[in-house]
Amino acid sequence: MALDNDTYINANNILMFVTNHGNFGRDLAGVFGHDYGTYYPYTGLADIISGVRTSSVLYAGGLWLGGVDQATGDTLVVVSEYSSEYVPGPMLNGTFQTDRPEFRVYKLHSDSLAGNPNQDYLNWPVDQGAPADALGHPIMLGEQMTWTVYNDADIYTHDNNAGSTSPLGIEVQQTIWAWDQAGDIVIPFGGQYAVSGPPNSGLLVSASCANPNLVTGHDYAVITDSTVAYGFHWNLIDMTTAATILAYQTDFSGAEIVVDGISLRVRGSSAFAGFEVVANGNGPVNPPEAAAARWHGFPCPTDIDPDGYPTEGQQVGPAEWLIHTGDNGGTSGGGTRASYDAFLLRTFREDPGRIARLGAYDYEMRFTGSISNPGVGGSYVWDAFNTGNAYWVPFELWRIGIDTPDDPSDDLRLIPWILADITGTSGDNFVFDLSQYGSAYDGSCHDGCEHSVSGWDNDPYTDWVYWRLPADQTPGQAGYNVFEAAMKTNPAYWEGTEEPIMDRMVLVNWNGGVTPPFNQELPEQGTVFRLRTVDQKRGLTFTFTAVPPEYTTTGPLGTCEFLRFKLINKGGRTLRDFYISLWLDPDLGVAGDDLVGCDVAENTFYCYNANFGDAAFGGPPPAIGFRVIEGPIVYSPGDVAYVDGQPLQDYRNLGLYSFNKYINGTDPDFYDESYCYMLGLDGKNNCLPQTDPTTGLATRFVCSGDPVTGTGWVDALPSDRRMMATFGPITFRPGETQQVVIKMAVGQGSDRLNSITSMREILDDPHDPFACCSGRVGDANGVGGDEPTIGDISLMIDARFIEYNCNLIHCLGEADVNQSGGDHPTCDDITIANVTYLIDYLFITGVSLGLPGCR
Repeated sequence: MALDNDTYINANNILMFVTNHGNFGRDLAGVFGHDYGTYYPYTGLADIISGVRTSSVLYAGGLWLGGVDQATGDTLVVVSEYSSEYVPGPMLNGTFQTDRPEFRVYKLHSDSLAGNPNQDYLNWPVDQGAPADALGHPIMLGEQMTWTVYNDADIYTHDNNAGSTSPLGIEVQQTIWAWDQAGDIVIPFGGQYAVSGPPNSGLLVSASCANPNLVTGHDYAVITDSTVAYGFHWNLIDMTTAATILAYQTDFSGAEIVVDGISLRVRGSSAFAGFEVVANGNGPVNPPEAAAARWHGFPCPTDIDPDGYPTEGQQVGPAEWLIHTGDNGGTSGGGTRASYDAFLLRTFREDPGRIARLGAYDYEMRFTGSISNPGVGGSYVWDAFNTGNAYWVPFELWRIGIDTPDDPSDDLRLIPWILADITGTSGDNFVFDLSQYGSAYDGSCHDGCEHSVSGWDNDPYTDWVYWRLPADQTPGQAGYNVFEAAMKTNPAYWEGTEEPIMDRMVLVNWNGGVTPPFNQELPEQGTVFRLRTVDQKRGLTFTFTAVPPEYTTTGPLGTCEFLRFKLINKGGRTLRDFYISLWLDPDLGVAGDDLVGCDVAENTFYCYNANFGDAAFGGPPPAIGFRVIEGPIVYSPGDVAYVDGQPLQDYRNLGLYSFNKYINGTDPDFYDESYCYMLGLDGKNNCLPQTDPTTGLATRFVCSGDPVTGTGWVDALPSDRRMMATFGPITFRPGETQQVVIKMAVGQGSDRLNSITSMREILDDPHDPFACCSGRVGDANGVGGDEPTIGDISLMIDARFIEYNCNLIHCLGEADVNQSGGDHPTCDDITIANVTYLIDYLFITGVSLGLPGCR
C-alpha cells in the first residue's frame, strides 16, 4: 500500500502534513525529523530544518466514522488516530481497489493553474472524484489546496481494536485548503530562552517569555542547594542586579512559576540521571551495571559497556533485568510503551504532586529475600487493585537521603503496592513473579504481557510495583513497620495516607525466554536496583538571558486551515445512527499541560494551555480551535442548508452532536468504547453519560463552560488530552453523499486565556471559505488570474445563454462581476449585466471603470 505521508500545506503561518489514508497533522514520514507535523508559527522550511522554530499546535488528527448496520444491528466503527484503518483510493463495485501510484495527495497553488500548470494540475484525478468544472479543470479553493481520496473497505486494515473488524463501506474525498493574508495580528515567536547548565544532571530547567512587557533583558541563574532547614532546594538570582528573586524553592515538579515576565520551570525528575544495578548475588557491583533500555532513551551508566547496555555481569545468574513500565501488547502484539517517554508518562501519571515528592532523592529496590524462601526478608504489599489482600514479596523499597547518600541512617523505607498483571481469567497467584507472559499473537495472554522493549516475544515482565511514602516519614522503617503490622492484622487494610510517588513499574527479564522456565525467575537475592535523580546535590547552576521575543504579523486567514470531508456510502449497507467524528491529539506545544473545551452555541471546540508559558513555544502559548462551517444535512421542510456555500432548500445542517475528551492511557480498546466516546459518553465506564459538575445534569458536551470568564464547566487538571467532536446522527443509505466542513484556527494573544479570545475572533472572521475569487472579479474561465479576457465573456455567454450549464464556469464568484449574489452567488446571479460589465471594462470605458474586488 503506497502511503503518501510527505505532503504538507504551507500557504500561511501554519505548516500541516496531510496523507492519503485518513491521518492529518502528523509527519509520519519523518520529513523534518519530528513525529508531530503541524508547525506554528511557520516561518519557513529553513527554520524547521535548522531547529530554530519547531513548535507544534497539533500532534495528530483523523476521521472516525460509526454507525449501526440496519439489517444486522451490528455496530461498525472505523478509526484513524496513530494508525489508520483507511486505504488510499476510491471504491469500485462496493469495495476498495488495488493500490495505484495515482492514489496519492494532489496539491495545487493559486499560481499553478491553467496559466502556469504544475504536474498535479495536468494530472488532476477527475476519475477519482476530484472537484472539477465541466471541462475537467480543477476547482481551486484558497491559495493552496490538497485533495485526496481514501476508503475503509479493506477488511485487512481494520486491525485497530478501537475499530470494528468489518468495514462500513465509506469513501472519503478530503480537501484541505488555506489562504495567506497580510494584517495586524501579532504573532510572537522566539520567546524560548536557551538555558545553559551541567549536562546529564537529571535536573531540567526551562525558561520562556510569559509577558513581553515585563521581560527585563537581564541574565538569570537557577542554583541548587541543600540545607537542614529546607532540604534540597533552588534559588533564582538576577545576575545583572545580584538580587535574589526566588529563594528556598523546594518544588521540583516542573510546575510553572511566573516572575519578571518569565515562565520558569525546574523539574528534578522528568528525566532520571541513571538506572543502574549496584549490587547482585555476589555483593557490590562497581562500577554499576545498566538497568534499563538505553536504546529507548533511558539514561544508563556507560563505565562497563560504552553503549549503556546491561552485560552478563549484571547478575551472577544468566539474566539481565530492565526497569520499565507495564506494556500493552508485546512485540508481535504491537506494544506501544517501549520508550523512556512512555515510562515517565505512566510512572508519574503527569501528576506534579508525585514528581514533587520524588524530589532529588535516589531510590533503591533491594532484593533482600528469595521466592524460594518466602517470608524471610522482603516486604509485605497490598494487592490494592485486584483483591485488597496482602502478601509477601522478596524486595524492599527505599528512598536514599540527600545530604549523606552513603549513610543509611537517613534512608526512608517505602511501602510497595502491587498490581498483578492479570490477563484472561488467570487471576492473581499472590506471588511476585513472571507468571504472566507472552503476546496476544501466541495465545498465552488475553491482551499481551510480553514486553515490547526489544525484538521477539521473549521479554517477560513482573507484576506492577507502586512506590508509596508512609505517613510517618522519619528516617528508617518505622512508617513501613506500622503499615506491615496493620496489613498482617487485617489483609484488607488500607490507611489511605500513603502518598504516591511512582506507579506501574515492572522488571523486564530482557531476552529471558518465551515460556517458563525462564533463564531467571527474579533478580537474585542481594540485587539492588538504584534509580538516581541528580548526580550532584548542591551547586548545580543553570543560566539564561531573558530577552524580549521577536514578532511577525498576519491577517485572520494567516493562521487558518479549512478541511472538507466528503463521504459517499459505496458499501451497500444502510447505516442508521451514523456519526462523523473529528478525533484530535492536540499536544499544544508540550503535551502534558493541555486543556480543552467547547462552545455548543458556536459549534466550536478547542485546546488551550494551562500555563502562562509553554516550553515549546516560549511567550504566551497559543490556542487551537475548530468550527463546524457545514455539518451533515437532514431533510427539514422550510429550512435552508448549505453545501459548499450553496443553499439547499428544505434541508438543514447539523452542528455538534457531542464533544468528548480523554487522556493518554484511557484510549478506547474496543469498537464499542469508541462508539461511546463518539456519542459523548464515558467509553471507559460502561458508556455512562457524562455529568456536568456545575449543574449535576447529564450532558454530551464535556467542558462546555467559558475558561475566559471562568463560568460553567471548565477543564481542570491538565494532561495529555485527546478530544473528539461528533456530528450527526443521520441515516446513511447506499449511494448517498454527506460532508463536513471545518475551519481550524490558531490564536495567540497576550496570555493563555487571551489566546482563546484571539482564536475565537479568527474563527468568527466572515471570509467565505468557498470563495474561488481572489483580488478582482472577472476571470470566469480560471485562466487569466485577476485580468479578464474575451475568453471570459465568451464562456459566460455560452454557459448562461447557449448551453444553459453554469458548471462550465470555473468560479461563480469570478463570473458574478457586479457581485449581485453577495457572498454566495448562484447561477441565477450570472446575468447579462455581468457580461455587459466585462464588455464595458475591456472594450469601452477600460480602466476608468475598474473592477470590484472579491467579497
